[in-house]
Parts: sequence; C-alpha cells; structure tokens
Amino acid sequence: MNIAFILEKQETVEKSIEILFFCLSQLEPEDIKEKIKLYYNLSYSYHLLSNHEKALYYADLGIKTCIEAGILDGLSLLYFRKGIAEYHLKRENYKDSLIKAMHLFEIFGQEKLKTMAIENCKKFYNIDISIESSC
Repeated sequence: MNIAFILEKQETVEKSIEILFFCLSQLEPEDIKEKIKLYYNLSYSYHLLSNHEKALYYADLGIKTCIEAGILDGLSLLYFRKGIAEYHLKRENYKDSLIKAMHLFEIFGQEKLKTMAIENCKKFYNIDISIESSC
C-alpha cells in the first residue's frame, strides 16, 4: 500500500489504483482490516480522479465490510468519503453520511480528524457539518 501512496504523489493516481487492486487481489479472506483500508484508499483515489460513482462504491463496500465483520476501524473515514461522493453526485442524503462520520469521529475520540473534516467541508465544499447544526 505504501508503494501506491508514493505512486500517487510521484506518478499518477491511476498507477496507484493499479497497485491498490493488486494488493486487494493478494489478501487472504481473514485480512479484513487490510481490505477495509484498501477500500478506503480506492475510494479516496477515485475521488482524486473525480470519479464519484466509484468513490461511493468503494466507500459503501468498506462500510459493508466493517459492519459484516464487526470491525469499526476506518468506519468514520469511510462515512466521510461516502458523504463527499454523495455530495458530488448531488444525492440529497449526503449530509446524513457526513453527520454519521462526525458522530463516529466523536465516539472514537478522533477529535483532530473531526475538526479537519469539518474545516475541509466548509473550505472546499461550503458545507456546514458541525454536529450542532444537524440537531
């Protein structure tokens, strides 16, 4: 996966995606946490390419994998990725996904990630996603 990150920065996002798919193909069935990380990174990579359908697809796949396996690692970030993809696709429920992400950041004590997500929503998308605004 680290090679994919380097390729994303040094060459192209498409090459990074190739490596991520290769990593995914090499996983054993019990490598659930790694699979979740790969789904998140694929979602983000497709976001970088403005392919929001695929970004949403891999975020949803990651969320489904988390839920089925009872693993919460990465769930907050996957919901954030999902919400941003839904926003770009003009889905009305995008804020629901972003609010879930904010609550999960809070539950898991990920205050820095929560703050960064709120700031990025405001800065890049003009979305007010503070939890207080959703109540």
